[in-house]
Amino acid sequence: MYRNEIISIIESHSQWLKSGGKDGVRGYLQNMDLKQSDFSRLNLSEICLDGSNVDDCNFQWSIMERAKIRNAKVKNTDFRYAILTDADFYLSELSYCDFQSANLSGTSFNSANLKEANLFESNIQNTTWSNVVLENIRINRSSFNLIPKTMLEVFSKSITIL
Repeated sequence: MYRNEIISIIESHSQWLKSGGKDGVRGYLQNMDLKQSDFSRLNLSEICLDGSNVDDCNFQWSIMERAKIRNAKVKNTDFRYAILTDADFYLSELSYCDFQSANLSGTSFNSANLKEANLFESNIQNTTWSNVVLENIRINRSSFNLIPKTMLEVFSKSITIL
């Protein structure tokens, strides 16, 4: 897919969001190679990136509420300060991702790989973590206090507390 087509899909998605679904079309960027794209500061709420390669992308300061990013390649991607409430990262490769200061409330990381991810100062309230690979993730004490007690043992073996 060419860059102009991707821009067109995002513009139509923006219209769809602004009109409450009356105009434009919900953005579906499934199974696409979007590697190294800049999506910073965009409203991508409810976007579907299932199966896509978004390695090395920039989503800094983006709004991605209820985004679907399942079974995707998302390595080394920047989500700093993004709003990812109720997003779904099921079965995604999230190694080396930077979620610093992101709002991840209600997000699902089920069956995802977060090796070397940075969750420093992120909001991880009400997130789900079933069958997740956690290795050397960074997290600060205030976020650590929001982790359900049942997860403390799992997290304590694989994180650095700052």
